[in-house]
Formats: sequence, structure tokens, C-alpha cells
Amino acid sequence: MSRTQFEFLPNEIFIQCFGYVNAIELFYAFDKLNYRFYHLIRSIQLHLNFHNVQKSIFDRFCKKMLSEPLIQKQISSLLLSEKNAPGQIERFLSLFSLNQFSHLRSLTMTQVELKYISKLESMASTLSTLESFHLFDSPDIEYRDFISILTSKVRIVSVDTLEFLPHWIHLYPTVRRLTLLSSEMFDLCHLMGEMPMLEYLHIKHCQYMFKTYRRQAYYIPCYAAHLKQLIIDQMDFRFDILEMFLRGTPHLRILTICADGSRDMVNAIQWEDLISTSLHDLKKFNFRFGYDDDDIENNFASRFQEFQTDFWRKQHQWYTDYLCTRYSKIIYTTSYRSLIYQLRILHNEDIYMNSCRFDNLTELILYSKVQAQQSRSYFVKITSFELENSSLRTNQIDILTKMISLFDLKEFKIPSRCELESSSVLLHILKQAPQLSSITMDQNMLISFLNDHELCKYLKKTIQTLNLSYDTDRSPKAFDNYGELRLFCKTFSNLKNLRCYVDKKTEFMFIINELSQLAYLTAFVKIIENRKKVTSWIDIELKKLNFNYIIEKSGWFRDENRVKVHIWMG
Repeated sequence: MSRTQFEFLPNEIFIQCFGYVNAIELFYAFDKLNYRFYHLIRSIQLHLNFHNVQKSIFDRFCKKMLSEPLIQKQISSLLLSEKNAPGQIERFLSLFSLNQFSHLRSLTMTQVELKYISKLESMASTLSTLESFHLFDSPDIEYRDFISILTSKVRIVSVDTLEFLPHWIHLYPTVRRLTLLSSEMFDLCHLMGEMPMLEYLHIKHCQYMFKTYRRQAYYIPCYAAHLKQLIIDQMDFRFDILEMFLRGTPHLRILTICADGSRDMVNAIQWEDLISTSLHDLKKFNFRFGYDDDDIENNFASRFQEFQTDFWRKQHQWYTDYLCTRYSKIIYTTSYRSLIYQLRILHNEDIYMNSCRFDNLTELILYSKVQAQQSRSYFVKITSFELENSSLRTNQIDILTKMISLFDLKEFKIPSRCELESSSVLLHILKQAPQLSSITMDQNMLISFLNDHELCKYLKKTIQTLNLSYDTDRSPKAFDNYGELRLFCKTFSNLKNLRCYVDKKTEFMFIINELSQLAYLTAFVKIIENRKKVTSWIDIELKKLNFNYIIEKSGWFRDENRVKVHIWMG
């Protein structure tokens, strides 16, 4: 058999490249390719990520690790996630103990339930190599619950649901990277004193609470000698408060902040003074400053011009732009795309900005019907587009495509209160959006469009995620008949993720059996008899299929006449 140019590359190149590949894909691609790669992938550190993995693939790789225990010792980073995959963490911990992963350096878990913590605690003492711990989207877990999981060697900690500074921070003075959900401003000074080696600090929401006012008189400036990067996703306080903290970070190199609703942040002169006197090492400054104002402020443009001096443009090469609507004013650096992530265009509202292109806007919500005058601005990088309290007609499509480039669009949302005039509107969007893979819309409106054969062809080819809402005012039934249900399943036979409504048990099972590519299903099953009987029936059927699932308790969602069930399958 002839060898390809690919195989002539040295092992060192492959090892470097394989460091960016999930262990699951690595074994799928190279395990049985040839003798060389069989041994190569068994001699390197592996990164194992179970996020958005089908249950069959999860089970298959776990079986491989059980049959080849040496693979467990190769795992240096592990990510377990119950997002769309109920029971994944429980299943994993029933098969493995974390101490079997003797070279594990990084552990990440998403949507962890409190019941798993005791198991993790019993394994934690043996995780002698663990240096990085991340806990995401787990609101039921408090700091006292996971403190015993952390070892003294941990250097990186991320807990995006931790709302207040924990009292145990003094136990980990060598932590170098920390992410928290929120913090009170003056607690940050205490934090820097207890974790003096911090190099990276990320706060989702930094607040200025009442105790800050009370303690301001006793404020002792902190000195964060090692802090190199600070990110604050949203802060709620005045410039002078932030200034006191930043003057104690002399070696800060990257500063990223977002402050909506703080007018005094939009002052280039005070920023120049702070940077020139205290932040000599600052190389990257990414910001979004904005405030709400229902008056047309004449000096907003002059405030923006203060950020156009040689200090900003030539000395530091920090370039800014602005957008201004009737009710909001925003100034932002062009270098940090994710700061300007959402814009809501109101009815008959004009938008003013320094340029005519929104190059760094990725999410757009349109509150009014599409009008010709809105095409003066052009949205280039939109990945998510939502109609809100508006409709979209065929004769408005040309105006829309002059206003928005749909090439990067991945997600299209049409709430149930909104209308698409016909199937041709959705078809035109699909043709213009080659990367579109997710649609959110009313279930009955979508079903009414499925008599358009060309539309069905595009939906089958491109859509991987479908989030359906249900409005009883449109139709008393989720599916009028089994002909509709068969057409729906035929059209979306390649679907990976589905959220839908069904009225009958047979409809529920039909979807499960026909949509064989489904990995995740959230179904709202109508209660015909009583909730207990329906829940019991779902429980029995899903256990037969060996699916992982969670049945929501009554009252968690709006429709009390339905049972909501999340299923991890595929």
C-alpha cells in the first residue's frame, strides 16, 4: 500500500497537532489506521471532552478505557457535562474512580448536581497531579460543597456560579488563575492579598454594594504584583472606585472591561492619566462603555473624539468606534469582538455610528419590521438573528439581505408571536445562509411550511438543532395527524438536537424511533389522564431503551398540562 505525504511527517509534528484533538476523535480516526498510529496515540497525553457527545459514543469510549486501563493514565484533562446529557457524570463515576486517572491535571464539570459531590470528595485526596479545576453552570453547588475537591497543588480555579468571595481563599495562596461569577469591588483587594500569585482574574459581574460605601473610608490599597490579565464582563460602579484598584496592578498587560450604565467611564482624559501613571505595562485594552439616555446628547461625538488622539491611535494602537441610538450610547474598542454582542433595533429608530459597517456585532435582535431606511447600516458578522415583535414578508427579504450578511449566520430565531409570511421567506434565508444549523420557531408554523418540497430539502440538509415552541392559539394540537408527524420526521431525519411538543404517547415514541440521529431530545408530553401515569409510562419506556433522562417536576415550566422530559440518546 502506498504511503501518503501525510504519513511522512515526523512523530513530533503529530504529537503537537494531537494536543488540540479530543481523545474520542483521535481514537476514532487513528486507532486502526496502522501500527505506527496505533502506538503513537497510546504514548501521548490525551484530552478527553464529553461535552455534546452522543450517548453511544460515550459508552463506546468508556468501554475502550475499561478494556485498556493504560488509556486512563494518559488522560491529562477531562471534561464531563450534563448539559443536554442527563446522567453523564453519574454514569462516568459509576464506571471509574478519578484516582484511576493518575496523570489528570485538569478537571472540568458542567451542570453538576449536589448528589455527585460526595463521590468526588472521596476521590479528591488521590488527585495529586490536579492543577486546574473548573465548575460551570452548577447553581446548586456552593463553595463549601467543592472545597474538599481542591488540592493544595491547584493553580487554576473557575467557578462561574460562585457569587461571593469564599472564606477559604487563604488556603490556596499559590493559585495563579481564578474565575468567579461575581464579586463585591473591595473584596477584590482582599482577594489579591490572600492570593498574591494571581496572574489572571476573570469576574463575570463586579458589583458596588452598600458595604462598599461603608468600607470606602477604611480602604487599604492592594498591590497585585503578579496580575497580568484582568477581565470584568460587567461592572456597576464609578471610575474612581476602579481606579483605586487598578493603581495597585503595575504589571497588568491585558485589561478587558464592560461597563453599561456608567457615564463617567466615557472619559478618555482620566483613562490617559491612569494608564500613563500606573499601568506602564498595559499592552491590550479592550472595553465597552455605555449608558442609557433618552435625550439627544450633542457632546457624545466629542466624547468619542477624545479617544482618537495620538495617545490612543499611535502610541498604543487602540482603535475605537461608537454606536448611538435614541436611548443608548456606546463606545467600544474594535479589537475585542465579543464585547459588542447584541443590538436591539427599535421601531423607526435610527442608528448612528462612526462607520457604516458593524464588523464586530454577532447577535442581532430586530424589534421592528424591516424597513428600507435601516439598510444604511450593514451587519457583516451576524451569527445569531432574532425577530422580536415583528414579521418578515417576502418583499422585505431584499431589504434584509442589504442590511445583514447571512453568510456567517448559524442561528435563526422566530418567537411564536412573530410571523413569516410564507415558506418562501424561510427558504430564501436558508439559501443565503450556508452555515445555518439551528432554528427556533413555532411548531405549527413550521409544520405548515413542510408542503414546500424545496424547503424540506434544505431543512434536511442543513438543520442540526430545532427548538420548537407551541401556541395553542395557532392550533389545539401539536400535530394534526400522523401524516404531519411522518413528514416532520422525514424532513428532519438528520436532526441531532430537538425540542418539541407531542400530544400522544405514540407520537412521543414515533419521534424517538424515526429520528435515529437524535442525540438530545426535550419533549413536552401532554397529560391525557394524570401526571403520575404519564410520568410512570415515560420512565418505563425510556429504561427499556437504556436512555439517560430527567423528568422535570411539576410547576417548573409554564404548561402545567404537560410533562417535560430531557433525554440523552443516540
